[in-house]
Amino acid sequence: RNLCLSYLMELSDDSAMLQLALDQYREARNMTDTLAALNTLAQREDPQVDQCLDAFYAQWQADPLVIDKWFAVQAASRRADTLARVRALSAHPAFSLKNPNKVYALLRSFAQGNAARFHGIDGAGYRFMSEQLAALDDLNPQVAARLGAERVLSAGHANIFPNFMMLSNYTFRVTHPRGPNEMEIWAWSMAPVAAPA
Repeated sequence: RNLCLSYLMELSDDSAMLQLALDQYREARNMTDTLAALNTLAQREDPQVDQCLDAFYAQWQADPLVIDKWFAVQAASRRADTLARVRALSAHPAFSLKNPNKVYALLRSFAQGNAARFHGIDGAGYRFMSEQLAALDDLNPQVAARLGAERVLSAGHANIFPNFMMLSNYTFRVTHPRGPNEMEIWAWSMAPVAAPA
């Protein structure tokens, strides 16, 4: 149901699909359906979506773990105003750089879960994160290290095919099973042409 809702919202920009997501949000009887609808709605720029986000916060503001989801939903949105929203949320009374869960919910969700807005061509996402990481490093260097530049710019590795991987250090690997307990691995690394040999 929730997957179908997200597909329908992606395929159509018409008001009937928006109304379907709004109905699911308003009629949901569990957090799974509520968050699925809210996440789907958060992709749209519409005053009714902002009302739902505000209503969700008003209902759950006493539950910090649920508010973490509220931060994450907005940080992962592909809306054009997402960076401005994330910047505003970083000053929200419910957010604190001193709380790792809040940092992960907002900043990690933006940097590692929102490629479209974090890696914007203007570089604003990078500048915002570097500001946040500099402030965070003074408060909690361990959390800052977990979100540091190398971690933010790469979120693990991507498996293209079952035996082909792109790793975060610009290495490509192809694995070839050679027997029940043997694996051959071919690896290539990329480096700038001007890099010293």
